[in-house]
This record gives sequence, C-alpha cells and structure tokens, in this order.
Amino acid sequence: MAGRGGARPSGCRRVFSMAVEVADSATVLAASIGTGRRSRAGRVNKSLAVGLSLLVLIIAACLGAPLITHYDPTAQNLLIPAAPPFTYGHLLGTDAPYGRDVFSRLLYGGRIDLLIAFGATGVTLISGTLIGLVSGYLGGLADTIIMRIVDVFFAFPFLVLVLAIVAMLGPGLMSLFIAIWAVGWVSYARIIRGETLAARKQEYVLAAEALGYHKGRIMLRHILPNIFSAALIFSMVDAVANILIGASLGYFGLGVPQPTPEWGSMVADGQLYMVSAWWVPALPGLAIVLVGTAFSLTGDGLADVLRRGRAT
Repeated sequence: MAGRGGARPSGCRRVFSMAVEVADSATVLAASIGTGRRSRAGRVNKSLAVGLSLLVLIIAACLGAPLITHYDPTAQNLLIPAAPPFTYGHLLGTDAPYGRDVFSRLLYGGRIDLLIAFGATGVTLISGTLIGLVSGYLGGLADTIIMRIVDVFFAFPFLVLVLAIVAMLGPGLMSLFIAIWAVGWVSYARIIRGETLAARKQEYVLAAEALGYHKGRIMLRHILPNIFSAALIFSMVDAVANILIGASLGYFGLGVPQPTPEWGSMVADGQLYMVSAWWVPALPGLAIVLVGTAFSLTGDGLADVLRRGRAT
C-alpha cells in the first residue's frame, strides 16, 4: 500500500514535468510565431514608409522647383555646354549642346512625368474599376459584351495601341493622356470583375440582396469597399508603366514637344553624348528608376498591409 502510495507522487511529478515541457515548447513556438509576425510587420512598414517617403520627397522637389533652383529649364547658355556635375552654379552640370541646367530640367521634367503617373493612372483606375464592377455583378449580356471588348484590347500589345492612338492624334501630352485612358482601363476591369464574381457569393452580399437593396447600392457600398484594394495595389505598378510609356514616347519624339523638359526626351537628347557627357542621358534615366522604385516599394508595402488587414 505504501509502495503504491509512494509511486503515485513520482508519476504525477513525471506527468507534471511533461506538461510543463509541452507548455514551454508551446510558449516558445508562440513567441517565435509572434516574433515572425512582428518582424514581418516591421518589414512591411519599412517598405511602405521608405516608398512613401521617397515618393513624397520627389513630388515636393518637383512642385517646389522654383524655390530650389533659379534657372529656367529652357534657357540656353552656349558658353558652357556639357559642363560636368558640380560645376560652379550648376549642381548637376549642363546639357549638350545648349548648355541648359540639368538639375532644373530634371525638376521641371519630373512635373510632367508625375502628372502622367497620377493623371493617367487615376482615370483608368476609376473607369476600369466601375466597368469591372458592373460586368462582374450584373453578368449576362453586359458581362459578355464588356469582356469581349477587353479581349480585343488584350489581343494587341499595350504600347502598340498607345503609339497608334498618339500617332493619329499627334504628339503632345493630351494625346498621351487620351491614349492611356482609352487603353489602360482594361486591366482594372478584368481584375475587379474577378474580385466581384468572388464577392457575389459572400454572405454580406446575399444578405443585402435579401433585404431588397438596390443593385447600385450593393455594388458601391457593399462590394466595392471590399475589393478596391486589388485595383489600388495594381495602380502602383501601372503608374510606373505609364511613366515608362511617357518616357518612351518622349524618346521617340511623340511626347511633350521641345524644348519643354521631360525625362524621356532628355534621355533621347543626350544619347549622342554618352561618352563625352554621360550625365546628360544618365541622370534622367536614374530619375525614372528612382520614381519607379518609390512606386514599387509603396505598392509592395500596401499589398502586405492590406493582406494582413484581411487576415485579422
């Protein structure tokens, strides 16, 4: 009896120690998961913060160009053509063969490229989202017609369509906007249509339909807020693509007419001086890369933040 009575506490101690070990392992595992989530959140916040900070800095510099530099971006100084960077009075030198200040041309040219990024992308974001929302929710004949139109646009390369429209309308910033507006909405329409088809099966949509809400209210107040993040994230990438489209058209002489500065046309003007004045084409190209990086970091961070928001 005593032996059995004495063995019971040791067995309980073993069970208790095993439970403690399991609890400690679970605590360590939970702590590691929590640390991973915190480190992941830190990375997301850093990506979004760096991208937004860089983008705000570029926008502020371009909008405040008259306060930063006193040079006219189109004023010529034939006495100092192709002056290298850090020349007295010219931080980034001058271009060839006109001697125009490169720094001022970068700042004023950035206004046009940023206008393309936000102006062209904003319109296609809104129009494509609404078209995709209507197509996905209504379905039927409307969905069939819209999707066939989208298929026709996707059958041709995006740049080819933009070039064709600009060639018909003539060079200029407004022609570029019209071309992007006419073509760029199709990607948003396809993305939002897919999201809408998935959202139609959700309980909150079924409940709104059962309550007899109008279709417009269901689409705009119930479905759109839950799916708009997909289009918003894609718009960050699309803004970079539109900047490259504007730079490409400027490079081919179909963009903003001379002598108005624009990064793509600046690269085209300086390609003949790659050896003797490398900074003339290299600096506007670097500016395009910098803006593209800012938009990409912002989009990447925004995607992770919205994804974590959905998970929680």
